[in-house]
Amino acid sequence: MNEVETTCPKCQGEMESGYLIDHSHVAFLASLWARGKPKKHWWFSLQAKNAITQPSPSDQIPVGTYRCKTCGFLESYARKEFAVK
Repeated sequence: MNEVETTCPKCQGEMESGYLIDHSHVAFLASLWARGKPKKHWWFSLQAKNAITQPSPSDQIPVGTYRCKTCGFLESYARKEFAVK
């Protein structure tokens, strides 16, 4: 998605580009969208109920998010150009 200003579909305010942050025990990570359904990780799920196996890189797409400066509405898109550089 280009750096084109967009209009909020809720209040017609100005939208700004950004991203959501996921975090692990050792790092901050940019969000990714993954194709399909999550598969439970057989070992790590013993410690964490939500532990899943890592999807293959070909099934992952980076996520960028736009935020309305007026009302705070978030709108996310899964597109290759949001990849970490």
